[in-house]
Amino acid sequence: MRGRPVIFHESSQILGQEIDILLNDSTIERAYIRGGSLAVQQRIETDQFDQLAGHNMTAYFYAGEIYRLHVVGNAETIFYLEEDDGHVIGLNRTDSPYATFYIENQEVVKIILMGPDAGGTTTPLPQLTPEATRLPRFVWLYYLRPLHSRDIFRRNVRHAVMI
Repeated sequence: MRGRPVIFHESSQILGQEIDILLNDSTIERAYIRGGSLAVQQRIETDQFDQLAGHNMTAYFYAGEIYRLHVVGNAETIFYLEEDDGHVIGLNRTDSPYATFYIENQEVVKIILMGPDAGGTTTPLPQLTPEATRLPRFVWLYYLRPLHSRDIFRRNVRHAVMI
């Protein structure tokens, strides 16, 4: 897919300049997102979004679910930290030249940041400013999400949506 495509799945979106999907027996095996890739997942709280950006991403699938995500080039993340009971305690922001995310049951279970400048900060929820909750390239394109099979034929025009 070319020309700034967007892929939606449940409460998530992935976008980039190009997205190539590798199928094996009509089952997705890998997705390559190139050129300013961005993955966003809306959390239960409608104004909270876990975000991942980088130059290129590769998503690895097993049985239709992502189990690993590898980011090459300027990997940036913003994600909310939760206690075991689901209570949000803060926001974690990381920057790294490379990053790999391991996912089980649609939740990140392990993050590996690679490179000499890899690091991150955690900010408690009461100290967050609205600007700190979004990556610079953040965009939520919920209005482009197809809701019916006829929607794949409609013309989609992107416009800025401030959240």
